[in-house]
Amino acid sequence: MSVQGKDVLDRELFVKSVRQVVSAVTNLPGADCTLYAVVGAGLLSELGFDAEPAAGSAAWRVGEGDSDVISHAPEITGPVYGPGGSEGKMVGMFHAWINIKSSVGNEILDLTTWQLKKKGRELDLADGGITNVTYCPEFLWISEKSDKLLSPRDVLQSYDSGVYSYVRKPKVEAVVFSEGILEEARRLTLAASICYRSGLHGENVAVVGVNENGLGEANDDSPMRLRQMKRI
Repeated sequence: MSVQGKDVLDRELFVKSVRQVVSAVTNLPGADCTLYAVVGAGLLSELGFDAEPAAGSAAWRVGEGDSDVISHAPEITGPVYGPGGSEGKMVGMFHAWINIKSSVGNEILDLTTWQLKKKGRELDLADGGITNVTYCPEFLWISEKSDKLLSPRDVLQSYDSGVYSYVRKPKVEAVVFSEGILEEARRLTLAASICYRSGLHGENVAVVGVNENGLGEANDDSPMRLRQMKRI
């Protein structure tokens, strides 16, 4: 493990760096987990971690009510969230995250749990229901031995807010982690690395994109295309 190994990783800065870059290029805010997984895993690998992107089924109990479950898991029934296709169809019933191998066992890192409130709102708009989202962490970094890590069906049947499920599926990974997305991730990982390493030295980096209104800083709800980075 390199000098920037796990014991000295600034987790908040790491998450901020990946989020800055991905939010500047995504055209599907709230349905861009694949980019977060490949860019995050790429940056962790550069920093000395044994990390790789993972994909499959996932579900979260975001509240204590019957309908307070958000899932990307075809194994279970009930409220299901999936990004809309070009004709408004449900597509891609999967989720992507990062798998990290360490001396104490495998860990799961999900950089997109901050989007759970967004997903709850979009789900309610789609089906007219009410999803009360009280569980919405900025990110999730857990051991695979966590007692909150359940099967998808157990998440659905539980009434404990803050339990979740992550089930890897190699067949899904073979499709979603295409050479095209991995190639794009290499460029974005470099940008995230610049953000992270600059932050370690107390330098702020603004990731600036171009949208229909011209230049603007990356933010969560206004997807833009990455054009330039500048130290400020």
